[in-house]
Amino acid sequence: MSTHAPSFTDIHDLLLDLVRRVREVLPFDRGGLILYDPNAQVLMPQFYFSDSAATPIPIRPGTGVIGQVAYQREPAIIPNMLDDPRCIFLDPASRSEIAVPILFNGDLLGVFNVESHQPDTYTQSHLSLLQLLADQAALVIHSVQMYDDLADEYEELQSGLRARLHETEVLQRLAMITSATLNLDEMLTDALHETADLLDCDGGQFWLPDYIGYVLKVHQPSVLGSARLWEDTVWPLDGMGYLVDVYHTGQFFVNNNPPPNTGPGCRNLLALPLNTRSRTLGVLHLINRRIGPFTDAQIEIAQAIANQIAVSIGSAQMFAAERRRADIMGQINRVSQQLYAILDTQNLLRRAASSIREMLGHEAVYIWLIDEGPQSARVWASSTST
Repeated sequence: MSTHAPSFTDIHDLLLDLVRRVREVLPFDRGGLILYDPNAQVLMPQFYFSDSAATPIPIRPGTGVIGQVAYQREPAIIPNMLDDPRCIFLDPASRSEIAVPILFNGDLLGVFNVESHQPDTYTQSHLSLLQLLADQAALVIHSVQMYDDLADEYEELQSGLRARLHETEVLQRLAMITSATLNLDEMLTDALHETADLLDCDGGQFWLPDYIGYVLKVHQPSVLGSARLWEDTVWPLDGMGYLVDVYHTGQFFVNNNPPPNTGPGCRNLLALPLNTRSRTLGVLHLINRRIGPFTDAQIEIAQAIANQIAVSIGSAQMFAAERRRADIMGQINRVSQQLYAILDTQNLLRRAASSIREMLGHEAVYIWLIDEGPQSARVWASSTST
């Protein structure tokens, strides 16, 4: 068994990639990760992007906006830095700021801070997105710290450490898997493979909600091992069953002696909620430990992994929504520019109907206008797919 962990370069690149990802989706003129050193009790920018020549300085918790966010463990949005006496200007051009704490199990690991040269830049939507990425950074940083702690104890605990090191390596790989991609199919497939390997399971699957049909459905691309033999079915979210209960209650379900009709060859199973801070995003379903039942320790590890996966699912969904919003706004701007050039009312309305249908994917769009005289309305323009 290899005890090789991801190198410092691997972790360094992962954290830099998280900062680069923020630059892609948030207004960003300066910012990055400020990590907390509990021994020195200071925050130090270590993964920071800035056009300013100013050198990042150590920050004491409680000092400035970043220090206040670290001390209070609460995020902050500063609409205008000139009006906030807490602000420390390392970049004189900065005008608005957003900062969120990086926490793991309540412990402070650092602060994710972003600044813009424009005032009133950041919204609650930006705050939610930045907090998701801070949660991912916390997983990466915590995995490194956990490995370092285990490595320090290795000589003393060598005889009983092999299994724990394997667990740590898998958790590190999972941190890399869940942080390195926004491709949901790829992330879930790789994460399930690592989880099943760690817990020595024959198979597994993810169940995700389909709100249109109001059911739980199997995420087919990631189905693993013996779970491929199970019937492709759905679980109504207003119905009964252990998977629905897990989804609604946010509590795990384990059965080490399931009835014969549970599934082909099922000896035992574990269903874990994919919990984020505020909601459950789905269910991780593990099937058939190769040797023995699911133990309390394994359930605890599996739930931690499920929570880690849930953070990445939430991040992927939010990024997809943000990109869709950006695409729609871009299309709206392009259509608006085209419409400004049309002076004839009838042609303008026809072009507007056609553009709306193409942009939103509807089969037909009709534009009704109210007549000035009698209280009536009629179609002035339309666009259909036929």
